[in-house]
Amino acid sequence: MVQKKWRWSSKNKKFLSEVQEGTVTLTIWLHSEVGHNQSAKQELKKIFPEQNSPFETPRPSSLIERIIQIATKSDDIILDSYAGSGTSAHAVLNLNKEDGGKRKFILVEMMLC
Repeated sequence: MVQKKWRWSSKNKKFLSEVQEGTVTLTIWLHSEVGHNQSAKQELKKIFPEQNSPFETPRPSSLIERIIQIATKSDDIILDSYAGSGTSAHAVLNLNKEDGGKRKFILVEMMLC
C-alpha cells in the first residue's frame, strides 16, 4: 500500500503527488514568516525616518509578498486600487528580485476632496 503525503489547502485536500505547478499553501501563516503591523511600521520608519508613520495600520510587505507569490505567476500584473503606502509595489519589486520574475504593478490612489 502506497501512503500519500498530503496537506490541506483552504477548501480541499491535495496530495503532493497531484500538484503539478507551484506549492500547496498552508492555512496558518506565522508572524515570523509574514510579519505583523509592528514590523510594517518599522519598515515605514526606514523609508520616512523623520516623520511619524502616515498610516495607522500598514501591512507588512512580507505578507503581501506571500499573497502575490501564491496568487500570481512570474509575469502577471498586480492591481492595487488602494495604493496607500505602496506596500504592494514594494512586495512585487522584492519578489521579482528574489525569484527573477517580471511581474508588473499598477497602483491607484484616490484622493477624496
